[in-house]
Order: sequence, then structure tokens, then C-alpha cells
Amino acid sequence: MTQDASDTPNDTSPLFSDNTVTEETPSIGQQDGSNPPQDDEITKLKGEIGQLREQLARSQADYNNLVRRSREESSQIGEWSENKTILKFLPILDNLERALEHTPEEFK
Repeated sequence: MTQDASDTPNDTSPLFSDNTVTEETPSIGQQDGSNPPQDDEITKLKGEIGQLREQLARSQADYNNLVRRSREESSQIGEWSENKTILKFLPILDNLERALEHTPEEFK
């Protein structure tokens, strides 16, 4: 099988001619004077860093509030248990005072 000269591409064929119009195509991610892709990515990452820092600050504040509330609650529980104990003794104390009011003078 022989190959014709018309079957093989050469420098004079329209496919390989230098007469084609070449336009400057923007690089990937860069269009019509916008920032290069690295700058867009940097801007995006800086925004993400800002969001993460804000989230961290909120999480730290939530943790500090949790610690403060748990301390307050444990203190209140201690006070409540003390008050509960005292409240249990109040009826006994009232009965003792009434009993002392009605005791004869010779036993006082």
C-alpha cells in the first residue's frame, strides 16, 4: 500500500499553516483582567481563615460560659443542699421551742 502525498500532512496544508488567527487566551481562572487564580484562591482562603477564627472565638466563649455556669450551678447545689438540711431541722426546732414554752419552771 503506497501513500499519496496528499494523505500526509505537510507544512503547506491548511491545518499546519501559520496563517491561522491566534488570540491570546487567558490562562485558566484568569478572564478579562481579573485576578490570577492564585490571588482568587488566596482571597478565598483568607476569608475561610477569618470564618474559622470567628468560629474559634465563639467556641471559646461558649466553653468559658459553660465552665462559669457549671461552677455557679455546683455552688447553687451546695447552697440548696445546705438550705434543704436547714429546712428539715426547722420543724424540729419549732417543736422544741414550743415544748420549752410549756415545760414547768422546775425543769428549766
